[in-house]
Amino acid sequence: MELISSITVCGHAVQTSLNGMSEFQNQLLNDPSLVRMAEAPAGCGKSYAFLRAVLNGDRVLFVVPTRRLAMNLISTLQHDMRNKGWSDAKIKNKISLWSSDGRETMKANGVKNVTQKRLFELSELSPLAGGEIVVTTPESLAWLTLDPERSPIKGVSDRSVLDIVQNFNHIVFDEMHTIEKRGLSLSLIVSWLCVQFPQWNSKLSYLSATPIDLTKVFDSFGFKSTDITYISENVTDIDESDSRSGRRVIHGDVKINCYKDTTLSELIIINKDHVLSEISADRQIILIYDQLFDGLSKALPELAHALNVLGLKTFQSLLISSVDDSQKGNASYLGFANGSDKDPNNYPILIATSSIEIGVTFNCRLMFMEPGYSSASMVQRIGRVSRGDFDGSIFMSLKKECLARHIWLKQFEHWVRKHHEHKVSIRDLTDLLSEDLPIKACSPESSLRSTRRRSAPSYGSMSSQAAAIAGLYWAYAEQHIGLQKARKELLHGKVPAIANKMSHLLSIIKRLSNDIEYEDASKNWLTLFEKEVKTLRSIPKTVKVRSTYTDASWKIPRDSLLRDTILLDKYDLIENSKGEMELWIDDPHWRNGLTDDRRSVKSVESLCFPHTAERFPSKKFDLQKNMLSIIDNVLSDEFQPENVIVALEAVRSLALMTGLICIDE
Repeated sequence: MELISSITVCGHAVQTSLNGMSEFQNQLLNDPSLVRMAEAPAGCGKSYAFLRAVLNGDRVLFVVPTRRLAMNLISTLQHDMRNKGWSDAKIKNKISLWSSDGRETMKANGVKNVTQKRLFELSELSPLAGGEIVVTTPESLAWLTLDPERSPIKGVSDRSVLDIVQNFNHIVFDEMHTIEKRGLSLSLIVSWLCVQFPQWNSKLSYLSATPIDLTKVFDSFGFKSTDITYISENVTDIDESDSRSGRRVIHGDVKINCYKDTTLSELIIINKDHVLSEISADRQIILIYDQLFDGLSKALPELAHALNVLGLKTFQSLLISSVDDSQKGNASYLGFANGSDKDPNNYPILIATSSIEIGVTFNCRLMFMEPGYSSASMVQRIGRVSRGDFDGSIFMSLKKECLARHIWLKQFEHWVRKHHEHKVSIRDLTDLLSEDLPIKACSPESSLRSTRRRSAPSYGSMSSQAAAIAGLYWAYAEQHIGLQKARKELLHGKVPAIANKMSHLLSIIKRLSNDIEYEDASKNWLTLFEKEVKTLRSIPKTVKVRSTYTDASWKIPRDSLLRDTILLDKYDLIENSKGEMELWIDDPHWRNGLTDDRRSVKSVESLCFPHTAERFPSKKFDLQKNMLSIIDNVLSDEFQPENVIVALEAVRSLALMTGLICIDE
């Protein structure tokens, strides 16, 4: 067990104004710019600023990447509103959750048509005076306002994405660094509409502690550099002797202890007294693993032993991961609690994967963690510890194979060795872990505002392909009933050029359906490609695993079942009445099927084309290369009809511009 180094990240604070908010928070609410990229370390109150907007009477639409973060935000909003004197009745009428969890709650409360209610909520939640906030996920919002396949509903059929911009003062996309290139479509379209209709005065803000650079995407979509404003929080170091007057402390000192090739269970045991002291003080301990199957799941027996050494019980610990959160019914592995119906605040120990690292706030001053798959992930995890004017500790395990795999992690190891037992600034840490150097300010008038990033680091950049995908999404969204007829006239002359280009390429392929020989194949391809465009994030194909011993079930990625368990060797997959793949296991819990013999899984997809019903198998990582090769072979045939040639050339252009490949599942 080797201690590599210990460093202490200095406590840090922000200056506050007379209204209790920082200059950064005030600018989020009051800057006239219609699209903003806002960066601030975790805990700076990015979300809280928009609660203040609600308290000031504004309508806010808050988009978060996960259901768990949505639930956490709702809970925080309710707590803060009560502290501001709002009654429970008013809070209930002024907050709405648009997600699957919110749908279940509405149905339980007697709402028969949830979609109709949400469409009415686009303009108003309640006639009561005061601001309002809707919390949603990208998928729920996109389906509600952009998907032309949404069934018409009396009185609200024409509600669309335009209603978002018309009816909300603030539109927020939180944790924007988690958005995939295809998932950026929704926010780009809304951002464009904010800029095109300034008279509606709707402002869109991207928030993150670890932002990615969207400059190429904005440029490719057609934004002017002056359309985007970059805002960064000015954070300063603070120690015990510094005055707190006019300052709000974001974090206390956080000591990071880095160990090499040491398990989190071992770190818990050697810090037994510290762990028990935190739990006795009613604070939480958080453990974060990089992997669910080959990490957290296989560590549970050792963790159970470690907790026993400390005199703790496994039922005091809650497992948080995509699979554990999907559990329906009652089942437990080694006594650990799990399931999205469990409130994390009721458990002294949280054992999680990366799903816990974004945006969620816990009462934690002690964390045991693996470093994450990216530098942004590490920064996000560190930001979960010691919120407020309190000191904290992190014990981090750096595995040899991870150090060999990630250059950024090797650089971090070298840096912490160099600064052993030193205090470092939070900005020193984020500058080290970010991938880009700051861009010099273009506008000297303000310490915060500029047309390019001034002092905030970025953690990578988004491909310009995201703009082309958003253009495709726009082309499909124009079929929405709310964007037809009179409302479509509003968009005359305001359609981004990239959307027109995508529409033109699609129209070339659609012409192939006029030829009876290619009609079925081309229509099928167009349907599958539209589905691909509207898929906002890559979600692995899952299998519903059900236990014959209990009423429990879980949704588990199929590739993970193949790679990390023996379950598919023992039991047969079946298709249920809903078209879902199910696996019935003769065991109380799926984790009993884990194997140490991790297997290689070669995913194969079926490429499809608009000129033939034939499907072409291809390894997942070679999809684009194989697709382009097949198209080149067809185009080299001098006897191919002209309509097939131009259609396939359009398919190739779409693939190169967007990176999207049409596959048939």
